[in-house]
Amino acid sequence: MKQQNNHCVSLINALIKITGHHDRALLEVSVLKTINDMFSIETMCMVLAQEAVNDKFVGLIRIDEKNNIISSDNGYFQNNLLDKLEGVLSSSVGSKQVETLPNKDKTAWDIVYPILNVNNVVCSLLVCHSKNNPSVHEQRIISGILHVYSNSLSLINKTQRDKLTGLFNRETLDTEITKVLMRGTGDSSVSNIDNEKRHSDDLHTWLGVVDIDHFKTINDNYGHLYGDEVIILVARLMMNSCVRDDDLVFRYGGEEFVVMLKAKTEQHAANAFDRLRQNIDNHIFPQIGNVTLSIGFVEVLGQRSATDVIGMADDALYYAKENGRNQISSYPALVHEGKLKIAEHVSNNDVSFF
Repeated sequence: MKQQNNHCVSLINALIKITGHHDRALLEVSVLKTINDMFSIETMCMVLAQEAVNDKFVGLIRIDEKNNIISSDNGYFQNNLLDKLEGVLSSSVGSKQVETLPNKDKTAWDIVYPILNVNNVVCSLLVCHSKNNPSVHEQRIISGILHVYSNSLSLINKTQRDKLTGLFNRETLDTEITKVLMRGTGDSSVSNIDNEKRHSDDLHTWLGVVDIDHFKTINDNYGHLYGDEVIILVARLMMNSCVRDDDLVFRYGGEEFVVMLKAKTEQHAANAFDRLRQNIDNHIFPQIGNVTLSIGFVEVLGQRSATDVIGMADDALYYAKENGRNQISSYPALVHEGKLKIAEHVSNNDVSFF
């Protein structure tokens, strides 16, 4: 009885820690650590429950045999295990039930736990590789922990999302920029998660401030309801235009958006932002017809604060709008070409035009 009580206390304390997180990455780390500490599991991997990334299941975060936590840091990773388990993963998504798959001599098991969201749809899965086949009681405890995770994730999403568009909101943007800046300083307090994709691909993070051209005219001519519809449709088109699964789109306010994407070079980033611009330009909006965007962008790493990053991109955006609209402008390119001049007080990143 005493041992059982201690087990209950440990579980309650673990749940308190899980529900105390307001960041998705930290929440997922806490969930995996809790399950790993409570049960004899060799490896675990949390998997996105969709096949939209190269038509394959992709992992969000995993724990290896040495208890190292590995994540692609807001991105996704693929491995041979997920490819081998594609059938049982699909089965768990369809049945919404725990699925077990033993090896040939039944000396190890792969157990797949579906994670359902508030709409009772499987949003992700937990894949556990273990030398022991878990009991029904153990499966229920793990499923219960994952239910708590799903509820916590739903609350996080509500606080991080813009109500009109469903995009990430301005507060979340500040957090994401700060994460990139802190990683650049080597601050280990941000996360102890290895970013294997970042090191292998050597990608840089770029931020673009996006503005709908002549939006006031749209509101004046068609009304605010049509204006809101344009904002919603532009948001959806931008989400569909993101070429990497770890690209992030935010609603910054009014008709302004921010896109954070990863690219190897400034030119690659410019190409990505211009594809986004072209996709909007080529779309025919109901009643209105053509809608265009202006975009200013800058690399995030190397700047001193989120305010500085947004300020630089916003200055490049202002230049684009003052020089014809429906175009992209690179802050470093404009400075290099002498079209923007950095003011003396660099800390404020004030920029004046020639």
